[in-house]
Amino acid sequence: MPFTIRISRTAHRSLAQMSEQTNTSLQEMLDQAIENEGSGTV
Repeated sequence: MPFTIRISRTAHRSLAQMSEQTNTSLQEMLDQAIENEGSGTV
């Protein structure tokens, strides 16, 4: 179920850059960032 979250402009820019570089959506990039948060890789 999708939710709306607020993130900073800086975080949005970073996610947008990473999603563009990896050819994925912002949502997929955010999911990956959250999943990888504990492992130290994003």
